[in-house]
Amino acid sequence: MLFFNKKVDKKTMNDIEEIINKYRDEFNECYAPLNALNLWYLEGNIFLDNLYNRELENFDLSLLYDYKKTTLKDCLDKHYKVRKSFFYAINNINQSKSFSHLDELLEFLKIKGKMFINNYLKDFQKSSAKYKKSIEKNKLPEYRNLLVWIEDNNLIFLDKLFVYLGKYSIDLNNIVEFYTDDNIARTVLIYNENGKIKRMNFNLSSFDALKKLLPSKIRIE
Repeated sequence: MLFFNKKVDKKTMNDIEEIINKYRDEFNECYAPLNALNLWYLEGNIFLDNLYNRELENFDLSLLYDYKKTTLKDCLDKHYKVRKSFFYAINNINQSKSFSHLDELLEFLKIKGKMFINNYLKDFQKSSAKYKKSIEKNKLPEYRNLLVWIEDNNLIFLDKLFVYLGKYSIDLNNIVEFYTDDNIARTVLIYNENGKIKRMNFNLSSFDALKKLLPSKIRIE
């Protein structure tokens, strides 16, 4: 949750603006629309499976920095995972407030974002440490929570936690169909990739989200 109160000091706001301007293309890329839906991905896409497994095996976010010994500017500049996560967070604020210009977002953060800005590194590190313990104790759910939406004739997927890994897209023209397989309790998405038929498996409740996005792709029995 984001809590907004009191003003952020001028130097910190200047630092944030400097980081955004330095990585402007990255900042513009780090967004997910507010109307994105949730899917619970299980397995099937080799690229995503390998990507997520590598991240889980080498999960190091809580070890990247000591929030007591760094500044927001230095940490964002040095660690792209933290920076991209921060960009997604403030772009979410930007969308929710319907700001048209960066100046409006910065002014809003300056006036009402002190708790969020001042505690960002601390909260990020602590939540990452908690997640790392869940990995080590093998207590993570079997699914990955993905955000999904349609953009530029593509179905876009974004891991809700590992946002810094970037978006994965499938051209809508390459999507064949999707359906529920009650025998294995899965929602199955079938698509073409380089001339080969591929499949992604989600939990059963993901069917409703895909139905909203891809009504014409439902398998007709």
